[in-house]
Amino acid sequence: MKESFIDRTMMYSLIFTTVFSWFLFPFLLKFLYPSVFKISFLLILLAVFLMHWKYSNVNKFEFSREQKIFFFLWAGYLFALMVSTIYANDFYAYKQFLSNCLKVMFFIFILLLIDKVYIYKTFTIYANLMVISVIAALAVSIGVGMEILEPISTLRNEENIENHYLFDVYWGSYYRLSAVYAPFPLFRMQGFSEEPGTFAFALMPAIFWMLIVKKAIVRTLILGVGVLGSYSIGIGLVLLGIIPLLLKVRSIRSTEILFVSGLLSLLLLMFIIPIKTGMPLFQWIAQLDYPRLDANSGGLSAGSGGGLSAGSGPRNADEYNAYAWSSGFIENKTPSMTLRYEAILIVGDYLSKHPFGTGAGLGMTTVDYAIAVGFANAALESGGVGGVFYILMFLLLTWFAIQMVWKSDISSSEDKMRIAIGLSVLACMMMGLQRQQPDISFWHMWIYAALFYLTLKPKAGDSQI
Repeated sequence: MKESFIDRTMMYSLIFTTVFSWFLFPFLLKFLYPSVFKISFLLILLAVFLMHWKYSNVNKFEFSREQKIFFFLWAGYLFALMVSTIYANDFYAYKQFLSNCLKVMFFIFILLLIDKVYIYKTFTIYANLMVISVIAALAVSIGVGMEILEPISTLRNEENIENHYLFDVYWGSYYRLSAVYAPFPLFRMQGFSEEPGTFAFALMPAIFWMLIVKKAIVRTLILGVGVLGSYSIGIGLVLLGIIPLLLKVRSIRSTEILFVSGLLSLLLLMFIIPIKTGMPLFQWIAQLDYPRLDANSGGLSAGSGGGLSAGSGPRNADEYNAYAWSSGFIENKTPSMTLRYEAILIVGDYLSKHPFGTGAGLGMTTVDYAIAVGFANAALESGGVGGVFYILMFLLLTWFAIQMVWKSDISSSEDKMRIAIGLSVLACMMMGLQRQQPDISFWHMWIYAALFYLTLKPKAGDSQI
């Protein structure tokens, strides 16, 4: 009985530590009290590590040649980053390098202790938390639109170097970072993530889990609303890429294929397909009825009911854009793909002059540009050689994920987990192409540890796996 109690305690302490790590990323509650969250997590992690050191037995694996190459590449990248950091000789760089090492240790710690029960429980908890997050974000969106909610605080988006964006903090969600086309001020949903695109990518593991493993259609639809509310076109690339993999394990009429195809179609309709005047759907809807400037009064014309009237005159994209930008409905900014292309050029130019890189955490501040391509930023900080190690490492991880999905059978309960986790890893890779580095958080390490656990072979005589 005592052993059973210890086993349960060890399991739930590991689950608690994992869940707490999510509030550093992608639930960035650390924005509210940065020091409190970081110190608390370190203390919890240390306590749980000591508990497991004393009472737990670790998993024992046999690594394939490809998996050994993966860890060699990871070690090579960390060594290059260490050299770059020492060369920079900056206190903040040393701190960021130690943070990277801590995440690697977390990955190893999780991998040595987890089992399938842990994977099932943590992914189920995460998926349900994301459902709650979407519901709260939707409620805040409606409340702000109806002007019945007031923010409790305002914070700066710390990750953005080029521009100083602010977002409001409400009970249930951050809001007011990125505006979208609408006949009234409307903003992209971002939950408690640093920005809407990150929120959309963080929803993907939850969607895959609810859709494939739990078969929870209602909760999956709620998560889909969150993706649409984030207005993230980058998610469309993820969905487009996973459809062929899903077709390998499911028929074209399956619920999974229909949901993914439907979500992709809505994203395409919102952002790509020109409607009537050649404008994206929401821009076209927004410009149908917006206040017009009265040439005589110099102000907005009022209708008979006292409200603002649409007035007359041409309704075109340029006219609406000028109005929307001046009113704060949308942001007048450079398209994201252009920014990412420019970021890659900046990284290439810097490395041609400084091949050792900037050192850990110093990339964007050194070049004074928001590098929104995670792989490019890793190369910028670790140098040319480190960047090659980094990219090859994650190409190999991508191959592991594709293989795991491709070889799975949807009729098997365990293979459903494999498919959901494999697709989650692929979403993280796409996130690295469009957002932060794909090893930036403990959240990433948790997902990667689950993938490795399900692909590694136990050593002969080890019964824990």
